[in-house]
Amino acid sequence: EYGDDILDGGEGNDILEGGEGYDILIGGTGNDILKGGDWHKDRYEFEAGHGQDVINDKGRDYEFTKHERNDVVFKGAKLADAKFIRSGTDLVIQAYGSIDSVTLPDYFNNNSSAFNFIFDDQAITLENIKKDYAFILSGDEKDNIISGWQGNDILIGGAGDDVLKGGSGNDILNGGVGNDILNGGDFDKDRYEFEAGHGQDVVNDLGYMDKKNKDQRNDLVFKGASLADAEFIRSGNDLVIYAYGSADSVTLPDYFNTKNKNSRAFNFVFEDKSVTYEDMKKNRSFGVTKAKNGNDFINLRNIASSDLADNTQLKGKFISNHSNDPSAQIQNLLSAMAGFTPAIDDRLNSVEPIQQSMHLTSAPAY
Repeated sequence: EYGDDILDGGEGNDILEGGEGYDILIGGTGNDILKGGDWHKDRYEFEAGHGQDVINDKGRDYEFTKHERNDVVFKGAKLADAKFIRSGTDLVIQAYGSIDSVTLPDYFNNNSSAFNFIFDDQAITLENIKKDYAFILSGDEKDNIISGWQGNDILIGGAGDDVLKGGSGNDILNGGVGNDILNGGDFDKDRYEFEAGHGQDVVNDLGYMDKKNKDQRNDLVFKGASLADAEFIRSGNDLVIYAYGSADSVTLPDYFNTKNKNSRAFNFVFEDKSVTYEDMKKNRSFGVTKAKNGNDFINLRNIASSDLADNTQLKGKFISNHSNDPSAQIQNLLSAMAGFTPAIDDRLNSVEPIQQSMHLTSAPAY
């Protein structure tokens, strides 16, 4: 209990308590509870197959006490393969796959984050996590409200009608099935991912529309969808996108509001091509053979706050739900969207799985 100890639990579900001093705790296999002792530097060692373990240890996490932080050592594991998952105020680390886990209760509150995470290739701390990595926050089949942390987060709603709030940082939001409200956080580059069956979702996010910050626009990624099959519908000042048929939709409120152009800061990323607001503005029609009201031709009136010019052919379908203006020219919406160069890098067309837990902010695509 007093002094420097080495505790090895071996097999079974163990409780190891180091007490005072510098202790080394090895739970072994089984689901273990490890307590090195508060306010002293301790070392926790893990290997593949260690089970689902919990560490209870407090420390002073200040600049002048960095040398007193506890070490959590994952032998034979690489940082690039690890997952850092936030569950409430707890941190869960999966260094060897989903079967093994280390939980740090209350990590996101004061005095519970004094840890160094040591892998074979490198070590990180809370400062690195805040700056460089994204946490996974997952919902379930219920209606969840999930809020991100201070940095980059991956928010997964699952089933149900969810509300996802990314906050600051470059976040990835995937509402899953159900009718979700998604807000990645204004004026940060966020990524919204959709698949067939995602439901009727709403995205609230502002960004910069100036040329200088064009690469900071938010990405709406429609996995498995072709731009040629998508419908872009104007409803008042809102833009509604149907990428997978009439059952699924993504609404961007106030997208066409001329007094708030920051509502347009989106790249629309499909499997074949990507488009932006500028592409809509340059092209008068997005070609539709049959509108929802049964008319073959739809009157477009100031679709992008000014007449959409240029005869470049587009695939994809653009319908306006504006009231008809008798003086407006009836547009033949039978163009094709074939000639576009993608608005953003092609690497976004092969997205890493949402389950990947960490994304360096310096990486090319999140």
